[in-house]
Amino acid sequence: DVFSVGKPTPILKGNNCCIYNSITTVSKGKNYNPYNLISKFTQNGEANLSKAEMDKYLPEEWYGIDSVSRHHLSKQLSFSSISSWEFNIFEISELSNGAPLLFIGLAVLGSPYAQKAMCDSCGESESCAMFDPTWDNAGYDFLSKYSISMAKLCHFLRLVENEYNEVPYHNSVHAADVVQTLHSLLQMGGIEFARSPLEVFSLLIAACVHDI
Repeated sequence: DVFSVGKPTPILKGNNCCIYNSITTVSKGKNYNPYNLISKFTQNGEANLSKAEMDKYLPEEWYGIDSVSRHHLSKQLSFSSISSWEFNIFEISELSNGAPLLFIGLAVLGSPYAQKAMCDSCGESESCAMFDPTWDNAGYDFLSKYSISMAKLCHFLRLVENEYNEVPYHNSVHAADVVQTLHSLLQMGGIEFARSPLEVFSLLIAACVHDI
């Protein structure tokens, strides 16, 4: 079996085989472990961006979304919005053209840099500040703490999302819902029980991958 990584749109996806529009094709054997592949997808043009460019980095899927939906998605993925218990994950799936885990993971794990990049991309820094006064500094700051580039995070989330099967329940929408729900519980006080930021980071990564 083979699958390809690097582009988000599947040509064919079944229980045993995934083929995507991409240059890179990887053998999917019996002992296949997707996490061993992460480093293979960081040495590209995205990974070589300057720090200034990286601070504004957004995945290519963002630019495939129409401008109206991008503005709406930017507001829905503010840190205060994704911390809400009443969050609507199906709306995110629709706005993101079927990439809910990529964008929820980016908004949670990439906060506050992801929120700033989305607002800047939409030219709405001032309105974002009005919508959420903490928009440019609220978040986990994992990227800085653990020296993770936005490009690497996006590659990881894209790879994980592509591993979810198109089934009625245990799909990428469910995974995104679990990530957001866990994040909401952490923000409602659960984070006080964590022993370190690394433990929180590990919990959220586990939520991303829990059903693949």
